[in-house]
Amino acid sequence: MLGLANLGMRRGSFIGAFYPSGSNIIVMNKAPFDIALRATDKSVFNGYCFHLLLHEYLHALGYVDEEQVRDLVFEVCNLALGKGNPATVMAEKGVAFYFPKVTYFSQKTLIPRDLQIELIKDFDKSSTGYID
Repeated sequence: MLGLANLGMRRGSFIGAFYPSGSNIIVMNKAPFDIALRATDKSVFNGYCFHLLLHEYLHALGYVDEEQVRDLVFEVCNLALGKGNPATVMAEKGVAFYFPKVTYFSQKTLIPRDLQIELIKDFDKSSTGYID
């Protein structure tokens, strides 16, 4: 499942997305998502989303080490999309390459417990044909 929640941005830093361990949802931060949607072209926006979702999906598959996940995201993006694709560039150089005034928070940043998560309906409908 995919959800959007307002995790905000503080002094140019933000959490792009997170995967609550043991769950079946990836939650993207609505604030930078909306900025990326409005302020970039479609290829950069799509690259941003792909980069974040792949990163969190790898966590969902059991990869917990952040450095290993970052390396895997770069490897997958480079192989699947090519070196010049915005997702690959973000995986190699960080989101600041396209958004120079922002950076991700560190891993130690706490996620609020009282989130209002907006679920994205039919996000992965193709894999749920067995559900009526």
